[in-house]
Amino acid sequence: MKIRHFFPAVTFAFAFTASTSFGYVREFDNGIPLAWVKDRTVAMQLSLGTGTRTLRDGFTSFNDSAIDALKTWNPHLAHLQFSWVKNSPVTAVEGDDEMSVIFDNKIFGSSFGSGTLAVTLLGYRNGNFEETDTVFNSAISWDSYRGPLTPPVFDFHRVAIHEFGHTLGLDHPDEPGPLRPRPQLVAALVLGAFSLVLMDEAHLFGVRDAHGFRPLVLGKTEGGWVLASETAALDLVDAHYVRDVEPGEMVAIDAGGVRSIRFAEPSPKLCLFEFVYIARPDTQLYGHSVHAARQRMGEALARQAPQERGLVNLNDVVAAVLVLVGPQYERQGVRLHQVLASSLAPVLGQANALQQVVLNLVTNVLYNTTMTDMETCFKAVRADVLKGLPLRSERFGIEPEITAKLFKRGARVYEVPITYEGRDYAEGKKITWRDGFPALWALVKYRFVD
Repeated sequence: MKIRHFFPAVTFAFAFTASTSFGYVREFDNGIPLAWVKDRTVAMQLSLGTGTRTLRDGFTSFNDSAIDALKTWNPHLAHLQFSWVKNSPVTAVEGDDEMSVIFDNKIFGSSFGSGTLAVTLLGYRNGNFEETDTVFNSAISWDSYRGPLTPPVFDFHRVAIHEFGHTLGLDHPDEPGPLRPRPQLVAALVLGAFSLVLMDEAHLFGVRDAHGFRPLVLGKTEGGWVLASETAALDLVDAHYVRDVEPGEMVAIDAGGVRSIRFAEPSPKLCLFEFVYIARPDTQLYGHSVHAARQRMGEALARQAPQERGLVNLNDVVAAVLVLVGPQYERQGVRLHQVLASSLAPVLGQANALQQVVLNLVTNVLYNTTMTDMETCFKAVRADVLKGLPLRSERFGIEPEITAKLFKRGARVYEVPITYEGRDYAEGKKITWRDGFPALWALVKYRFVD
């Protein structure tokens, strides 16, 4: 026995679908899944008008728009493919075992329901489909276009994609019916926090939730496109930033370029902890530098909860810098963290403080940098980079030599400021103002020789 079942696409439901990305579920009959015979080609008989008309998306007929909708499905089908007959000579008749696609003001003699855009009829026997017919309501004003819906003119192309999903045997998961006594909600498809990157053989997809809770950016290289969670990742592959993937947007990238698909209304609510902790400091979020934002937050915290300078265990501070801060600053394969000794003058005297100013100035002029403390003795450098430096100095000259040779090799330097109480001479401090001269000589010498 052949059973007839139909699936309507109505105006309010379809408009809602376009904005909230409803999915499909398999259609069942008495617990048996309905499907086409495996490895079949389903030939669609397209009879959507023989004339030509330039539609808003460039197609010259609704037949061409329908063909493109079928092509949209084919890459995702493993054991079935659509084919088509354009301007088919087949007369659409129910029960003829053909897959007709037509415009009409009735569904084989039955009236369309109020506001119904299109209906797909399925004929099946013993769980196998034998016939489908899709009827688009000719009383509706149709065009074929992209972007937001513009009622009362409806987009034929996306309705066709929707209806051809029913041709495949996919059902609405969100509507009750004779085989589904209660609605199956799929709100989880569009709620929650996610940034997704997906691939198949020919496409790259990036999807960001409606709130944009997690970042996702689009970049471009000479040879193609890049999706990444942060702008800093684009720098590592020599890609330039194009734009953020917007909240509620999916971008689809293929050989033809980038397409944007809006699946939910945006309501931006970026996670605060991206600025506080998660994102790398050299990342840009919503056009703002993460590093600069953290500096401003630190300044605000200092104003709200001022603290007197106290004694800090420097080893603990350096360990914390390397373990907690270090991984965030990695860039171009080299890390250099310098600790700023901000209390030199009280400990070493004005002469040594002046020496520091001079050495920093010479370093910045010779190596085109903006260092604030080139003599700091705490540096974290990647092992393979440090082993590649031919170091020759003894005593305190080793500090400017390391700094100079890293700069000559293009290392990026990040200074991490701390406050500490340094030793005085009574406690064993050994460096004096005289050590500034060997340091100055090392900076000049290693600018020109290795």
